Amino acid sequence: MTSIAITFVINALWLILSPWDLVSTLTLTITIAIVCVLLSCYSFFKRKPHYTVIPLLPFFGILLSTYCYLPALKDYQHIASNLPITIQASFQIERNHYPQSTTIKILSADAISKNESPKSTLASHTPYSALIGSTLQVFNISPEIKQNFMEGEIYEGPLSIRARFYKNIPGDRQRILQSLARKAIGYGKFEGEIQKLKDRSQVDHFRHITAQNFTENFRYGNYLSALSVGITQYLAPQDWDMLRKTGTIHLVSISGLHLSLTAFYAFIIFRVATGLIGIRKIQPYKIAAALAIIIAWQYAIIAGLSLPTTRAAIMFTIAMFALLINRPIFSLHGVSIALVIILVINPLSLLLPGFWLSFIAVIILILSARIFTSPLKALLLTQLVISLLLIPLTASFFGEISLISPLINLFAIPWTSMVIMPFLLLGTLFLLIHLPTAHFFNMLADQGVFVLTQSIKWSAKIPNAAIETSRLSLTTAVIITFTSLLILYFYPQRLLIKAHILYTIRTLERRFMTSPTPIPLQLPNRMSQRMSRFKKISLLAITMVIISSTKQLPSLERYNKKTTSIDLYLLPVGEGLSLLFYSQELTFLFDTGNRFRQFDAGAQVILPTLKSLGIERLDHIFLSLQNQQHIGGTRVIRTKHPNTPIIAHPKLLWLMEDTQDCRQYHYHSETITISPIKIIDNSCAFHITLFNEISLYLFSDITDSEWQRFEEQLPFMNKEGISQQIILFPNQGQRYFAPTLLQQSYLKQILLFSTRKVAAKLEAALMMTPQLKKYNAYYGTIHLKIDTKNAKSYSKLRIDDYADKARYWWLKSLTTLE
Repeated sequence: MTSIAITFVINALWLILSPWDLVSTLTLTITIAIVCVLLSCYSFFKRKPHYTVIPLLPFFGILLSTYCYLPALKDYQHIASNLPITIQASFQIERNHYPQSTTIKILSADAISKNESPKSTLASHTPYSALIGSTLQVFNISPEIKQNFMEGEIYEGPLSIRARFYKNIPGDRQRILQSLARKAIGYGKFEGEIQKLKDRSQVDHFRHITAQNFTENFRYGNYLSALSVGITQYLAPQDWDMLRKTGTIHLVSISGLHLSLTAFYAFIIFRVATGLIGIRKIQPYKIAAALAIIIAWQYAIIAGLSLPTTRAAIMFTIAMFALLINRPIFSLHGVSIALVIILVINPLSLLLPGFWLSFIAVIILILSARIFTSPLKALLLTQLVISLLLIPLTASFFGEISLISPLINLFAIPWTSMVIMPFLLLGTLFLLIHLPTAHFFNMLADQGVFVLTQSIKWSAKIPNAAIETSRLSLTTAVIITFTSLLILYFYPQRLLIKAHILYTIRTLERRFMTSPTPIPLQLPNRMSQRMSRFKKISLLAITMVIISSTKQLPSLERYNKKTTSIDLYLLPVGEGLSLLFYSQELTFLFDTGNRFRQFDAGAQVILPTLKSLGIERLDHIFLSLQNQQHIGGTRVIRTKHPNTPIIAHPKLLWLMEDTQDCRQYHYHSETITISPIKIIDNSCAFHITLFNEISLYLFSDITDSEWQRFEEQLPFMNKEGISQQIILFPNQGQRYFAPTLLQQSYLKQILLFSTRKVAAKLEAALMMTPQLKKYNAYYGTIHLKIDTKNAKSYSKLRIDDYADKARYWWLKSLTTLE
C-alpha cells in the first residue's frame, strides 16, 4: 500500500505542477504506466511472481490519481476560462466575520434564464457543474442582509462572479495552489434579491453557541472555542502571529492531536468499563476500540469535519480496525491507506499545508519509534526530528522557520494533552448536562490556557525565535522531505554499512597483499541484497538533494568573471509601472508602482521582490512623472532604502531634497549606456544600450505627439550592430502605436506592457506582426535575462512570465464550444 500511496502523490503533483500542456503531461503519465505494465508482464513470463506484482503497484497509483485529479483540474480550467459569469445559485454561508465580505460555498448553479442560449463552455460542456463546491468572497452586501447571515445557512439568488488572480513575483509563485486547493475561484456580488432556503444545522448551532459561551464567560474563551469546537475567528491577528513564530499553531486549532487524544481517552474509559462489567465473550479492548471509533467521528463532526480532523478520524479508525484484527496499530501501511482515502475524497487537499505537515509528522513519529527506543530519547529527540524535517515544507508554505518550536513544544504538547484537553472535554460535555459543573471544568481549562499562552509569549520574545526564509517551490520542498524520510527509514540498517566496509577492506587485503590473509567476511545473501538496495536508494536520495539544491542557488553566471548578466523585472503593480534593472555594476528602480486603498506596490510587490532576489542596495530610484500610479510605493521603499539617490522628473524635484533632474542623467560603461530621450517631456525617458547589441527604451505616460516624434527618431537611435530592441509600453501607451515598429523587420522586438487589457487596435496590429513579441506584467512579473559571454558577438535573451496562466495548463483558456 505504501508504494501505491507514494506513486499516487507523485503523479498527482505532476498533474498539478506540470509546466507542459495537458496533452504532453498525459502522454508522459501514460508512458510511465505502460512501462510498469510491460515490466510486470516481462516478470510474469520469466516466472518471477514477486517482481510481477511490484510494477503493478505504481501502475494502480498512477491510474487512481489520474482518475481523481484530472476531472478536478478540468473543472477548475472550465471555471477559469469562463469567468466573469452571472448565475442563479444556491449557496451556503461559510464565514461571515469579515467586515467587508462574506465567504460562501456554491451548492448548485444554473443559468439566470432557462431560455438563455449557452455562451461558454461552462454552460454547454459542463452545465455549470464545475462551479459546484467552489468558494468565493462576496462584496458590497447590504448591511441589513449581512448582519442576518449565520454560518451554515443556505440561500438562493442571482450571483455574478469574477476571477481571482495574484500579482506573482519572484520567490512567491504558488499562491494560486492554495486557491486551487480550496477551489476559491474569485469574488462575487449579489445581483438581486436572495432568499433563505434552510437554517443552519443543529451541529453548527451547537458549535457557535458553545464558542459564544466560552468568549463571554472566560478570559481565554477565544482559545477554548478553537480547541473545543474548531471556531478560530475569535483569535486576534497578534495571537496568530505569536503562534506562528513559535510553531504552536497546531495546538490551538482542531487537529489530529486533539481528536486522537479525545478518542484515546474514550478508548481507555471504555476499556476499563468493559473490564469492570466482566464481559468475556468479546475481548474488552475490541469493544472499546469499536466505541472509540464512534466517539472519534462524533468529535470530528462537532469540530466541523475539517481536513485535519477528518484525516485524524480516518487514521484512528484504521488503527482501531488493525487492533480488532490483531495487526500493528501504527504502521506506514495504515498511514498510506488514510492518505489515499483522504485524497480520493478531497483530491486538492494535497496542496494544503495541513495535509503535508500532519501526514509527515505522523510518518516521522512512526519512523522515529524504530530508532529512539527509550522513552527519554523519544521525548527529547522526536520533536526535534519533526521540527528539522518539516523545515523545507514550512519554508515553502510560510516563508518562515521557528527556531524555538522544538523547545516550546516539549512543554506545550504535554501540557495541552494532559492538563487542558481533559478539563475542556469534560466542560464541553457537561454544557449539555449540568452548567455549573461545566463552568468548573472550563475554568480549570481556562487557567491551563493562561499558563500555555504565557509560556508561548515568553518564547516568542526570544531574539531570533523565528527567521524569515525564501519560499522554496513545493516540488523542491517535497523532494528534500522525501529524501530525509528515506534516510530516516534506512537509518536502523546502518550496521549493514559497517559490515559492507569491513567486507570491502578484507577483500582488498586479499587481492593486493602478498602475505596470507584471513578469509574475507562473507555477508549473508539476504543482507547483501538489502545492502545493494540501500546503496541504490542512497545514491538516488543524494542525487535528488543535489538537483533540488541547485535549483535554489543563484545563477553561477553572476559570479563568473567571464560572464556579465543583466536582469530586467517588470513588476505587477497594477495600473501603474515599476521596472527593476539588476546587474553587477548598476541596480535601479524605474518608478515605484501604484498605491490605492489597501494596495501599496512598495510594500506588497517591490520590497518582497528585492528580498527574494537578495538585493540589499539600490543605486538609483527613478520617478518618471507626478502620478500616483507611478510613484505610489516611494514612501515605503525610501523607508527601507533611505540613502538611495532619487532621479526624478522636473515636476517632482520640489517634493524631495537632493533630487537630480532625470533629463541630466547619463551613465556609460563597457556594457551599459544610458542617455535621456530629450524629445519626450511629459515623463522621464531613457534609451539604454546593453552590450552594444540591445536597445531598451524606458518611458511611462507620454502624449500622442510625443509618440509621433519618437516614431520619427526611432530609426536613428539604434546604432550599428543592434539586433534587438525592447520598448516599455506603460498603461497610457496603449492608446497609440508607432507603425515604424512594424517596418523594422530586421530587428527582434519585444513590447512590455503593464495594463489590465491591451487596446484592441494594438492587439490586432501585434497579431499581424510576428516579429513583435508582447508581454504583460499585470498578472505577474515579466523577467528578461540578458547575458553576453566573453569573446562572443551575440546576446541571448531569456524571458520568463510569472503569471499563473503562463505556468499551469489548468489555467489556460479552452476553445469555446458552439
